[in-house]
Amino acid sequence: MANVCKVCHHAKRKDIERDLARKVPRREIARRYGPSTGSLDRHTKNCMQSKLVQAIERVDSSSAEGLLRQMRSIQDRTLAILESAEKMRDLRTALAAIREVRSNLELLARLIGLLRPEGPTVNILVNPQWVEIRSAIVGVLEGHPEARAAVVEALRRLGGGA
Repeated sequence: MANVCKVCHHAKRKDIERDLARKVPRREIARRYGPSTGSLDRHTKNCMQSKLVQAIERVDSSSAEGLLRQMRSIQDRTLAILESAEKMRDLRTALAAIREVRSNLELLARLIGLLRPEGPTVNILVNPQWVEIRSAIVGVLEGHPEARAAVVEALRRLGGGA
């Protein structure tokens, strides 16, 4: 039987989602409303993200166009400042404008999904717990050479040959 999302069926779901969207600490939300931090994490990942995608798809195109128009205007003004600073040989202002141009481009790329959100990259293949689990799986299959070979090959493909 599939697990039921406790937050989706919670009486205060809208309040919980509002707090999650406002980045209220998970522990505070859990204390206030009851669901565990794990339930809150799963709800954010599995339920809220799909709703966010649906909401974005329903956004009025004029609002999206307005946002892009504002970003273009800001970028145009920033580039004009950069050009003016370069003409005046005001290197400090030129460098500041370059930073702003880069920041504007990065924000725009994130908004339209060309850049992934920042955060740590985890390589599970070198995680000691994964190495231990992998060894245990392969060890249990010692008496079953065909199954062992199939599992080892599947793990090798998943790990990019590692």
